[in-house]
Amino acid sequence: MSQADPKERYAQQMDGESADQNWVMVPVPPDRVLDVMRFLAGPPAEAAGTSAGSGDTSGHQTQAETNPDSWDQDSLRQLVASAPMKQVRLLELLASRAPNEVTAGELREHLVESADLNAARSGRALGAVMKAIGLRSKYYGGRNPPFRDVKPWTPELGNRYVMPKSNAEPILEAVSQRLNDDR
Repeated sequence: MSQADPKERYAQQMDGESADQNWVMVPVPPDRVLDVMRFLAGPPAEAAGTSAGSGDTSGHQTQAETNPDSWDQDSLRQLVASAPMKQVRLLELLASRAPNEVTAGELREHLVESADLNAARSGRALGAVMKAIGLRSKYYGGRNPPFRDVKPWTPELGNRYVMPKSNAEPILEAVSQRLNDDR
């Protein structure tokens, strides 16, 4: 029964008798369904050069995966076009200040002002947005985000980030386009 009717397959899954063990039901918030579909339409993790399932146990990443300069303009535009607004606003500030450093405090303030965040929870929200950008960046050939954190960390400045100038222009263009489209 390899070509079961979708309704029949659904009924079988509900009964716990799935004829096709390659399908699982996953709850997805309605506003994230398109993100999941885009992710699934992308290259598999093995093809993207990640070590998960690829047989590569060395743990080494390629230059393209770790270097924020490795992004092409089309991928940067797609990143902005598909990202939730909090991520777009964070990329916007980093791009507008490129190639200068931006502190985590400045990013939090920007998110509070532009993305309607609660100031008391802005630190936690910033962490979540940074993590989400990191995960979203992996959709594009296993890359790291189009910016990097500045080392070493200092107690006076905290975490700092910098975006290469080569990434800033396409991101700012895509942000402008996105904001115009959302109006």
